[in-house]
Amino acid sequence: SSQGGITLEEAKRIMPLYPAEVSIEVKGNEVSVKWPGTGEGGSEYLICRRTPDSNDWKVVGVEKVAGDNRSDYRFEDNSFKSNNLYIYGIRFVDIFENYSQITESNYVIIPQE
Repeated sequence: SSQGGITLEEAKRIMPLYPAEVSIEVKGNEVSVKWPGTGEGGSEYLICRRTPDSNDWKVVGVEKVAGDNRSDYRFEDNSFKSNNLYIYGIRFVDIFENYSQITESNYVIIPQE
């Protein structure tokens, strides 16, 4: 008799949850990217960035999952060019190395130094 629930093979094919939101704060020459944990078991979050005229996301950082993955995460980025318009995105990677869809921030203008 089969038990209820799903098999490991089925579990490996389920898309992981994506963060509910991404907020951005510009502090001088640094951008603070903040998002809530999804609460799912996983390995890491990819912090991505792109310009509005491009769909090409660049990974600018990685945050390992902490604890029960329910608290807020924060990443400080200073690898950008000044006087540019950017969108940040967070992508969750689960324990099976499945990638969530990307949760996008609002546009942010990085001021000139």
